[in-house]
Amino acid sequence: MPRPIQLNIQGFYKTPVSKVLMPIIAIPSLILNFTPTLRPFFLYSLEDLTNPYKVWRVLSCKLVFHHTTDLVCGLILIYYFRIFERRAGSRKFCSYIQSMFILCTLLEIFCLVVMQHGFEKLTWKPGFHSVLMSFFVKFYMDVPRTNAASICGIPFSSKSITYFMGLQHSIRRRHNARQDQIQTGIHMNRDNGAPQQPPAEDKIVQLIEMGFSRSDVLQALSVVNNDVTMATNLLLQE
Repeated sequence: MPRPIQLNIQGFYKTPVSKVLMPIIAIPSLILNFTPTLRPFFLYSLEDLTNPYKVWRVLSCKLVFHHTTDLVCGLILIYYFRIFERRAGSRKFCSYIQSMFILCTLLEIFCLVVMQHGFEKLTWKPGFHSVLMSFFVKFYMDVPRTNAASICGIPFSSKSITYFMGLQHSIRRRHNARQDQIQTGIHMNRDNGAPQQPPAEDKIVQLIEMGFSRSDVLQALSVVNNDVTMATNLLLQE
């Protein structure tokens, strides 16, 4: 009697898109992390969308993680979410990524348009986070819970680790974004050299009207050398 065929569900069996996607994201992310001077090529603003020589940044900024911790966590999630490619097929999986890429880009541009009002220039560096997080909707809807258990009254299942990984990824993303804003402000203050002038009252009022407290506004303006746009970005990360 012939033996039944054993299908290899480990690794990248029947998941060529995921197999190619991981190095496409990992290689430029590693280059970016070891070469910080390249960071301007992986973010974009509204002005870049109308510039034919810079519009490609909308694509480049989606294919990287700006920090090593985000990269490691993101690659683990991509590797796990390859199960959707195995279930639906590579063509549908690729179409889903493309549709999420377009949808997330449109939402980002809408946010830039809304936040741009009244400020000089806002930049965006979304990375692959937005597309990656969209997989959690399919993960919640399509993957059943198994091996459910309870620890101190809190239910745990085989899906819990993936949820914790996504939560950790989001927390690290928020922390890294805040650190980027602070480091940028510190470098601006160091490069300036001259004594910092107190912020103008109209800048303080402008930020207070957005719902921030006066103490937080003053602290943010002092960090970014009284730049309203960067102070807004910093406050939004808190």
